[in-house]
Amino acid sequence: MSHFNEFIKVLEVKNNRLKGKFLPISEYKGKKQFQYNIKAIYCLKDELDNRFHLIKLVNPEKTPKYRFFLSIILAHQSSDLIVLIAKDLLKSNDLMLIQYPLNYKLHRLSLIGLKEVKTRDEFFKIKQIMKEIYIELKHKLIKISEKTN
Repeated sequence: MSHFNEFIKVLEVKNNRLKGKFLPISEYKGKKQFQYNIKAIYCLKDELDNRFHLIKLVNPEKTPKYRFFLSIILAHQSSDLIVLIAKDLLKSNDLMLIQYPLNYKLHRLSLIGLKEVKTRDEFFKIKQIMKEIYIELKHKLIKISEKTN
């Protein structure tokens, strides 16, 4: 077993798995659309109040069997304004931005930034970048709210 797989197993054991059913995530590669079924979502314990999640997707290409994405909730309720502000921050760091309902009972779309993780070092590097993006987005939204008051 590789070091990364061992690392993922430890994360799965230490963190809470979200319960319920989840919609598949779509990705465009060229002009083709691929749908990935979600095997599990784990809420990662962190100082940012449960904003990080590890998403385990079933890989239709069969090798590797699963793909792992690190995600951060940028907003619990997405809006066009927040998407416009976050899009530039995430694009410059090569992260994906999606609107996704983590809690299917609430009928709310969360704004989530995510990136595929393939190594342990990459996991921590991406996590740090996501923290910085979240803090920067928060400061931009505070500035906007101060200007409107």
